[in-house]
Amino acid sequence: ALQSDTQQLLDAAFAADWSHCKSRKLLFRDGRDYSAAVAAALRRHYPKLKSVFRAYARPHAIPLGSFTAFCGDVGVARPGTQHNQAGVENAEPAALGEAVPAARALGAKALNSAQISKLFMSVNYAHMSASVRGKRNPDRAFTRCQFIDSLVHLGLAVMPKPRRGADAAGVDMEKALGDTVDAFVKTLVLPYAQAWDGTAFRESMYTREVDEVMRAHEWTLSTAFAEFSPSKGNMDLADFSRM
Repeated sequence: ALQSDTQQLLDAAFAADWSHCKSRKLLFRDGRDYSAAVAAALRRHYPKLKSVFRAYARPHAIPLGSFTAFCGDVGVARPGTQHNQAGVENAEPAALGEAVPAARALGAKALNSAQISKLFMSVNYAHMSASVRGKRNPDRAFTRCQFIDSLVHLGLAVMPKPRRGADAAGVDMEKALGDTVDAFVKTLVLPYAQAWDGTAFRESMYTREVDEVMRAHEWTLSTAFAEFSPSKGNMDLADFSRM
């Protein structure tokens, strides 16, 4: 049965995602680890960030085209920096989105397509284990942990930067980095990014009556699933369309 995410489940999921993030190395500065505040900020917003990931995933991972669209939606891509689903840059300039004024008010800068591609490739490293990437993840696409990782890289790339050595000037560097990522996510990502509301789906569609119907046809559904995904163990869009 479908269940709502519990605190324990979310804690475990975030811990697993964060353990694979390369940005932990980015947050090791001047011989000190400043990642705790950033991790805490991401954990606070993690339930909604999962929904953002689902909205841009095609279908289980985020390709460069979708990530570029995400950057445009949250106001940190320059006008005209758009990609189609194949990752080919469009020639027509994009219109300014609603997020752009908010991004500029924060002092966030806009990235061009080359900068977005470079950031995407730097996060989308190929040495992750197959168990993390999963068989359903196409090459050169973000898994969820990589998307979480990209938010740190993107936030620190576009937001005004805390200066190195700021601790010596009486500034708490760990807090400054955490506040930077938190402001980026809270002010630009969550209000303007697309999101898939799994909770609303569960509340509106997964009822006792629906459960009874699904259980009554469980054998038929299981047989159909096995028939149309016999070798992969999962059903992709082509399999579903064929069914």
